[in-house]
This record gives sequence, C-alpha cells and structure tokens, in this order.
Amino acid sequence: YKTLETEYHIKLVRQNHVISVAALTREESAYLEAPEGTSAFFIRGVTYDDTGRAVEYCVSLNRADLYAITSC
Repeated sequence: YKTLETEYHIKLVRQNHVISVAALTREESAYLEAPEGTSAFFIRGVTYDDTGRAVEYCVSLNRADLYAITSC
C-alpha cells in the first residue's frame, strides 16, 4: 500500500469486507493443508481511494482454525 501512496499518489481511505463461512472443497483443502469440509472464512474485500474509486478487489479463503477476526 505504501507504494500506491508514494509512487502513484493514491490515498487509500476505506475498505469494505464481506465475510462468510464456507466448507473447504477437496481442492481447497489440499492448498490449505486441512481436511475436506473444514470450516473456513470466505472474504471478499474492496479498497477505495479518496475519490471513491475502487482500487483493489480481493477474495481470500482462510482456515477458521488459524484466523481471527477483529473489528474497530
């Protein structure tokens, strides 16, 4: 993110995330080294700059046993 701000003068101001719970598929469980069906957090996020433009879109799948969610 520092590169976006210093090199491209893009000021990041907010993120929105949608978090849901999913069960790992066979393929996902192989990547995450967990049994198939293990609970995971499925997270979609968008980061916006100070003009309201979306500058990042992220989708991640995180093992629930290795991930903690906090909110400010």
